[in-house]
Amino acid sequence: MIILKDIKIENINNKSRLCANIEYNNKTDKLWYEVENKFEKYLCYERADCFLVAILLFAMEHKEDIKILGTPVTSKLFFNIKKYIIPAFAKLNGKYNSINIFCEVSNKVLDNFNYNGTGISRGVDSFCTLKELTIDCPDDLKVNCLTFFNVGSHKDFGGEEGRELFKKRRELSKKVALENGFEFIDVDSNISEFLRQIFVNTHTFRSMSAALAIQKMFKNYYYSSGYTIYEFNVNEKFPAKFETFILSMFSNDNISFYSSGCLYNRLEKTKIISDYNLAQKYLNVCFNDETNCGKCEKCIRTIFEFYANNSLENFKNVFNIDDFYKNIDWYELKFLYFYFEKKGDYIDTYNLMKKNNIKLKTKNIFKGYVLYILRHTVPLKIKNILNKRRYKNAK
Repeated sequence: MIILKDIKIENINNKSRLCANIEYNNKTDKLWYEVENKFEKYLCYERADCFLVAILLFAMEHKEDIKILGTPVTSKLFFNIKKYIIPAFAKLNGKYNSINIFCEVSNKVLDNFNYNGTGISRGVDSFCTLKELTIDCPDDLKVNCLTFFNVGSHKDFGGEEGRELFKKRRELSKKVALENGFEFIDVDSNISEFLRQIFVNTHTFRSMSAALAIQKMFKNYYYSSGYTIYEFNVNEKFPAKFETFILSMFSNDNISFYSSGCLYNRLEKTKIISDYNLAQKYLNVCFNDETNCGKCEKCIRTIFEFYANNSLENFKNVFNIDDFYKNIDWYELKFLYFYFEKKGDYIDTYNLMKKNNIKLKTKNIFKGYVLYILRHTVPLKIKNILNKRRYKNAK
């Protein structure tokens, strides 16, 4: 059994932490969510919601019941988890088990500061959300607060390396917010160190746990979707595919969660933000750094998406457009490899290029297909040599 207890706020090094002691496997650890002191009033010490959501999949994976002492769970959240979330995940493929939760519940509505929040990762999804929910949106639903969480996206298992990357990225996200009239709050946490789970498989739970830690700040929280509603699929490896269901289950009488941008695929989102000044100035999609390297798979995918809808020039401040045109053969070969891999985003982009009469060189199409065949047939050692040569030539 996992026991959560002693939920309270502590002040450490001019920061405020919402803490809980967690007893598991004959050890006691401390889980925490940390904000600047001025945001302490938003930390929800009155409920155990954030800690329950954070550890739920971990407990189900290890077949451990959860007992929460001293602090209630919001009654609606408890009901939804017990009635819907646990049974849904327990029926997937055997990784998750049905468990019991022992706790007090409360239906008392907490005081709320009525912000509307969303995360600002500076990616395509987050800028699509920001544009949609600030420009063409009723005033009472408009986003007016941007958030940045350290719950696994910077390093699956957390640690100091992940925390340093979080701090590095946070400054640019904070700049977006403060230069454009938004409130900004960042939440650091050590839950990743305890969970030691792959982030992509658990990110909805971990991200929403951080939002629940400061739930007194928000009346609405918009979580940028990675998949469309048309791809809805109850899948253990990709919970984001049924995120609309999960988020509705995490909503309670204090805060409502929404899956934003779920009507649009990736190519449609790039079209939506192609004329958005904040995206043109701050967009970052890179695997490798807080600025776009232009060479990683995510950079290449995004460059071609803008290229296909004739808006690449709009993003000259965040991508090296001159390098793209100067080395167009290299970029086309990289794009074509992923296209021949039948990756959906690349197929959509290629079709849009044809529709807009943007042609790839015939020699590159032929060479790209040959390289694709070779990569799938030559021995691994030769494949590695080819990759090293291409990387060296790209520099």
